[in-house]
Amino acid sequence: MDIEDRWREAIMGALSSLSSRQFSLLIHSLASDSLLKHQRLFYLLTSPLHFSQTLQYIESLSLHQKTMLLARLLLRSLHKITQFFEKSKISSGVGIAGLRDLDAGLLLLALCEVSDTNHRNWHQRITDHVLTNLLSLYGLGASGWAVLGPYVDMAIKCRRFVIAVTGQCNGVAEKAAASAMAVVSLPLVECGGVGKECVICKEGLEGGKGVCELPCGHVFHWLCVLPWLRKANTCPYCRFELPTDDVFCEIERVWRVVIERSRWGLCGDYCC
Repeated sequence: MDIEDRWREAIMGALSSLSSRQFSLLIHSLASDSLLKHQRLFYLLTSPLHFSQTLQYIESLSLHQKTMLLARLLLRSLHKITQFFEKSKISSGVGIAGLRDLDAGLLLLALCEVSDTNHRNWHQRITDHVLTNLLSLYGLGASGWAVLGPYVDMAIKCRRFVIAVTGQCNGVAEKAAASAMAVVSLPLVECGGVGKECVICKEGLEGGKGVCELPCGHVFHWLCVLPWLRKANTCPYCRFELPTDDVFCEIERVWRVVIERSRWGLCGDYCC
């Protein structure tokens, strides 16, 4: 079994841990997102002016900006397929900023997928590529897999893309700060238990300082954990990872969530 087969097996193992209701909601969510992407692609391909403007926008970007645009688009699909895997609804601020970036990302990805051809007419080549993919999907019928399959493929591309860009097969080594959205979403809680202490300052949590709770359930003084989360996206106690605004670190974090969830799904120890 090659590495991409193992990645696919991990995704399917994680998906097998979903309840029937969660799986149904996931398919509905992916179908809605897929419709949006198809609508944007059709708009690009049926509007010569919009196609030309989007292509000019892509050409104006530096190589680094194009790389980040692709990474955010791929991460967007990865987040869509893993939306029920997280312990909390706290999210990353990394994403596609608007329809212009979504259109540019979709066109750039399509350009990458057909770049091994000798066609000079990019518009016609991309049109053929999109129509071929749609016809293959219709051939699968109105099943959940017809919707889910392309997102699994995008998740595989996402992992492959990170390795190609970073040159690392075992994850991004750099530490990243927690996402600003994740930090401001942390709830303030009452901590009346005598003897409980903040592992950062070693002082009791029952005092007058504000106490916040991380998704893993551990609590800290807000003023203690805030400087920590500005440098690292992990819980100071158990190393649970919060979302981050670093796109490559976020991709790696979500993949670790997939691997963990896959183990639950495959061993049958997890119950939704």
